[in-house]
Amino acid sequence: MLEVFLAVAMSRTFGKAAEVLNVTPSSVSRELKNLEDEVGMLLVDRQKGVKSIRLTPAGEGFLPLVLKWQEAKREIADSFNVQSAYFLSIAANEVASNNLLPQLFVELLEHDPPVHLKITTDPTDMLYEKIESREIDVAFVVHQEPSRFVRITPIFRDIMMIARLEDEGVTQDEWLSIRPDELDPANELYIEWSNEFRLWHDNIWDTSVARPIQLLSAHLLPKLLKHTGQWAVLPGCIRNNLPSWEAPGKKVVWYNLEGHTPTLTFYKLTHRHPKLSALKGLEILDELLRKIRPGYSK
Repeated sequence: MLEVFLAVAMSRTFGKAAEVLNVTPSSVSRELKNLEDEVGMLLVDRQKGVKSIRLTPAGEGFLPLVLKWQEAKREIADSFNVQSAYFLSIAANEVASNNLLPQLFVELLEHDPPVHLKITTDPTDMLYEKIESREIDVAFVVHQEPSRFVRITPIFRDIMMIARLEDEGVTQDEWLSIRPDELDPANELYIEWSNEFRLWHDNIWDTSVARPIQLLSAHLLPKLLKHTGQWAVLPGCIRNNLPSWEAPGKKVVWYNLEGHTPTLTFYKLTHRHPKLSALKGLEILDELLRKIRPGYSK
């Protein structure tokens, strides 16, 4: 009954809870009613014609207790297999995984005792869902979404730059800058980094111009930058962490955008009620983030 309540509380619909538990929606409804009879409280507010459900005040108070019960059950099972290491499941979007976090992963593994890792890369919206369901312990993303169960902490703000493909004769200089009107929107390889980025971007360049390519991440850029004048707005952390992007006779030149200093904020996501088995690993992760990213506070 507690597992059913937890599935309903996290998914907010009887249908999704039934899918998670591999039972029928009527079984979910029946078990939830049995639990409410058992505890003598209405835990879920059911409204006719409304697909999504919400917890009653009693259900909101009951939820943290059920989360602790679930973790205690896991810890009892794990106590038969004691390990001299901690464990964290970590997920991040592509740019964070490849450019921001490798040093953190190494530090976690070299910690004494080590923090063993399960690392995955997923789109941001999926990461919020995985944190909400406690499928993963911590995630790193580049935009915020409203969520009742997710704690969102900014960890790093990176300056966005223009990477443009030029003829080989152009010399890279640390202080190069370029005006927005020197960049043809039709030559942009557009990546929508966050909602805030989109609003900033669309206020500068003509949104009526068709962009031939829109990407979810920078992963394909080295293969797509082929013609002089093609450009993209990218976080600075990518600059030194990707293989050579040059096409034959071409060179990628990095520019600051004249008159603008756009930034991209990276966020750490954790559940508001983390699994007890993850608490020590999350504590070590926060210690290392303070060391690697001065100014970070959990």
